Amino acid sequence: MSQQSTVLSKIISKIGSQAALAELLIVPPSSISTWLHGKVSIPPKHAHTIESWSDGEFTAKQIITPRQKPLVLEPKTNVTTLQMLKKLIYLADKSNVPIQIIVEAETADKLINSIH
Repeated sequence: MSQQSTVLSKIISKIGSQAALAELLIVPPSSISTWLHGKVSIPPKHAHTIESWSDGEFTAKQIITPRQKPLVLEPKTNVTTLQMLKKLIYLADKSNVPIQIIVEAETADKLINSIH
């Protein structure tokens, strides 16, 4: 059982049922099942709602499953490295996850020069 499933099972036990949790989060019951089986991570906004509801017994940090696979953005022919970086930062900010950017030295130099 994954960390997410274990924590989610405890949350469901406390609230009473998957249906009650779905009602609290205003999501379809199928979302709870999907999260419980580890098919999809619980979105940060719902993790924060659970944290507030539980008065911190279940923290968002415990609930949110770290991304196991790196997010890879494939460059398109007419997209610059800077545009790709801006998109990556936007996605990371929107999903409230930390990012680590690894690029080749030549690309890093171009990126730094384009920012300054």
